[in-house]
Amino acid sequence: MKRYFWIIAAIIVLIIVGIIYFGNYQSEDTLKIGSILILTGKGSTAGAHSQKGIDLAVAEVNANGGINGKKLEVIYEDSSDNSPTAAVNAFYKLRSQGIDLFVGLTWWTSGLAVAPLACENESLVISPSIGSADFYESCDYLFDLWLNDDSLSETLADYLYEKGYKKIAILGSKDSWETTQAENVKRAFETLGGEVVSFQIALYDQTDFKTEALKIQNSDAQAIVFTNYAHEHLSAKRFKEMGIELPFYSVLIDNTLIEGAEGAFEGTIVINSFTPSNEFSEKYRTAYNQEPDGGADTGYDAIMLLATAIKETDSI
Repeated sequence: MKRYFWIIAAIIVLIIVGIIYFGNYQSEDTLKIGSILILTGKGSTAGAHSQKGIDLAVAEVNANGGINGKKLEVIYEDSSDNSPTAAVNAFYKLRSQGIDLFVGLTWWTSGLAVAPLACENESLVISPSIGSADFYESCDYLFDLWLNDDSLSETLADYLYEKGYKKIAILGSKDSWETTQAENVKRAFETLGGEVVSFQIALYDQTDFKTEALKIQNSDAQAIVFTNYAHEHLSAKRFKEMGIELPFYSVLIDNTLIEGAEGAFEGTIVINSFTPSNEFSEKYRTAYNQEPDGGADTGYDAIMLLATAIKETDSI
């Protein structure tokens, strides 16, 4: 909550000094916010979680009179498959409609593609789930409600070493985020004195992990770390099918991947920044008849942070 306080304070300062201005494009009764999320293809589960959280917050704000009498309206655009091109096109499409307030992006690659454009155009962007300092440190207009994934990967390495593991295997992919997290775990674990005896970087679209499984199986690894988020359920299934019974650890996982692993992730330990409050979880269950997952609570919080900052400054 302390971090959220500083984000609200920063947004309020931007509004007060006139860097963010809402008057050019808002109607008398509506405040429009753009949202660029992964809604189709790889990553769409994460995007859908955030969309539901955003919609829940918008409904709550509007039911309580909106923001200074204005109703919120969110216009969604799809950065399908975490595509940088799709994200950039979505940004310009929303900008062409006069929108300068954004909640998004979902993942690292598309987020970093939009970051310089948002900075150049002085557009305020709050991401529910990127988790990268490279994004929010680009300029003063960008905020990220997800904890830095680099630090989480290093925390996982610390945990493994403290548990007594001295030799581990790591499976990542050529996706930029997944490679970076694999390298972060490796660097941190080796700095502590551990040894990464098998470091596998699969193709991003790869769905069969027999080769990687054999290499890890033939190493003397004591545990396996998955950073290949998009396909870790498939790799976990393959490893179990081939009789690998080493302890599993993951940098990031969600309920959809756990279900897709069909039991292969049973007992897996995950380092995750997803910690929704009981109050939010109850609201989410009531609205959607399902448990919230990563990005849902921060999508909700992004709208509430904007609403609070605008109300505090009476800027519309």
